[in-house]
Amino acid sequence: LTPSTTYYVKAFATNDAGTSFGDQRTFITAEEQPFNAFDEPCNARILDEINLVYTADNYSATASNGSIGTPACGVLNNAVKDIWFKFQAPIDGSLTIYTIAGTITDAAMEIYEESGSCKTLSLIDCNDDYNTTLELYMPEIIIQANAGQYYYIRLWEYGGDSEGEFYISLTY
Repeated sequence: LTPSTTYYVKAFATNDAGTSFGDQRTFITAEEQPFNAFDEPCNARILDEINLVYTADNYSATASNGSIGTPACGVLNNAVKDIWFKFQAPIDGSLTIYTIAGTITDAAMEIYEESGSCKTLSLIDCNDDYNTTLELYMPEIIIQANAGQYYYIRLWEYGGDSEGEFYISLTY
């Protein structure tokens, strides 16, 4: 679907008795948000559903303003072009945060726990490559999540080019 576009939908059913039409409905798609808008933890993209694969398309990140500092793993230079995601754990348990390659095929990721606000984050874990033997260079991290706790995901393309698409998901 195209951002900021009105679409018209009408359902119909056909059987031996003929064809019946439902009411026409309309909806407008959301305005496109470039991913460089999510380059700081306080502007993180909200992941509000678990067990859903999110597409991060049109990803063209900018370097963060240094609110967190240089990443702990997988960094080639200090001007990391990163994006941030945020979610609240719905239940206690083992939570997997994984990424799937799109046009971006090599990335690194950090997971932070919020300690009161988006400006007070504690690093939990960092991963550069899921499995280099299988040539899976997109990161995956498993954490023990606490219900109600806010977590932040910092992700960047390993080479620093940071343009393209990838997929991210959270599963229990």
